[in-house]
Parts: sequence; structure tokens; C-alpha cells
Amino acid sequence: MTDESSPFYSYDRSSVGWLYPRKERGLDILNEDLARIVEANVDLVPDPLLRELIVEGLRGQLHAKRGRKRLPSRVARDLYIVSLYDDLLPRLQARAGKRSAAGEKKWAVNLAPAEKAYAVIGRYMGMVPERVRNIVSQIKGQ
Repeated sequence: MTDESSPFYSYDRSSVGWLYPRKERGLDILNEDLARIVEANVDLVPDPLLRELIVEGLRGQLHAKRGRKRLPSRVARDLYIVSLYDDLLPRLQARAGKRSAAGEKKWAVNLAPAEKAYAVIGRYMGMVPERVRNIVSQIKGQ
């Protein structure tokens, strides 16, 4: 029902007007309630495909994002690793610059500053340097 002048506008469970008193009273509004209202009121979402997808989404019938769910603790750990990297890299680059300016020869076994940062952080966090590199490049590449 879309006729706002109707006395049943705020009592009809398939009308938008039914939502306002519930929201004002702090009552729960369920996904199924919204799906029912979107289905009954074609003028709310004119496009039929979008309307169908919205209803399916509200009813939980759409597929979720694939892959592993990221835990908040894992996200925090990854951000901590990136902050360590951002803090350590400039110092290692400055040290390498001083060595270069002093004329010291770089040996093949010496790591580049970024690789050294990955190794140091990996040792500190208990993971291999490649994993640290992947975490840093994933977050910094976003």
C-alpha cells in the first residue's frame, strides 16, 4: 500500500508507513519485513532485476564472498606488521646509504633494505620473510 492518506498506511505490514512507528518505538525491523515491503511496493525499486536481487539478499539467498573470513585479530596483526615495516625501512635505507657513501662494497650475501626488513620482522613475528612481504604488499597495494 502506497496511499499515505489511507488510515491503514501505518498498520499494513506491506507498506512503507508500517516501518515508521516501529522505528520510533525502537522495535526490531527484520530483513524479511524489508523484503516483504520491497516486493509489495514496485515503485520503491523500479528495476525488476535489482528488486529481485535486493529481496534475495535480504532473505540471505545470495552467495557470500568466497574465501576465508578475516578475523579482526589477524587484520590487527597484519596492520602491525605494516607499521613495523614502515618504521624499519627508512632506517635500513639510511644505513645502506651511509655505507654506500663511505665506499663500502656491497657483498652478494647482503640483503637489500626491504628484504632485510622482511627478515627482521619475520624473525620477530615468527614467520618467514616471504609471508611478511606478501602481507605488506597486499595491504600497501590496496
